[in-house]
Amino acid sequence: MGNDEGRALMEETVRDFLDGITDFGNVKDRICFRLVNTERNRDFLSAAPHRNFMDLSTAYYICFEMPDGRFASVAVNDRIMEDWGVTEDQLWDTAFANTQKIFPADVGRIHDVMAELAGAAMETPDEESGMVIVTNGKKWYGAGAVFYDDVLTRLTDILGEKIFLLPSSVHEFIALTDDGKTDPAILAEMVRNINREMVSEKEYLSDSVYHYEKDGEIKIVS
Repeated sequence: MGNDEGRALMEETVRDFLDGITDFGNVKDRICFRLVNTERNRDFLSAAPHRNFMDLSTAYYICFEMPDGRFASVAVNDRIMEDWGVTEDQLWDTAFANTQKIFPADVGRIHDVMAELAGAAMETPDEESGMVIVTNGKKWYGAGAVFYDDVLTRLTDILGEKIFLLPSSVHEFIALTDDGKTDPAILAEMVRNINREMVSEKEYLSDSVYHYEKDGEIKIVS
């Protein structure tokens, strides 16, 4: 397929999709959620359905796959939700189920992820790393995977009953073992430095350090 034909197909795909978003029945299987920083998205969230988790919020969107395999999205605002005639609770239930189905969780040790990115086998370290990356299979707005069913249980099975959760970007969290010796303030400084030096404004999630203890709730500790 030539460039012009490919471009025409993409434009047609987008046009057909946009024509159908006013009908909830057409898009209910494509409504997903992503995590965003509440403060930095205050203007958007003021006119969009969302729910807050500490200093983070869910943002709802309609996702669709382009002919070239990339994903695109349309944000759900209050007007769209009102046109659909649904509530935020309905959106959350729909998005929570869809996001796990369309973008299943990907939980992997740092060493394994680095090996995958390198495209080659790497020597296994003598001791397993006490760090795990939490994202989704597409590595696209995967930070929300930390809230999926059973993901926190999987993390404590791997890392122990107490863990820290570091927001790497909107695309992933890094989870690490709380061995009782690590100062959350030091982790917070590390997160802030990484955000300033390596994370773009668009991909920024938070400077906070979160903590989870098995069968408990996620809390901000620094």
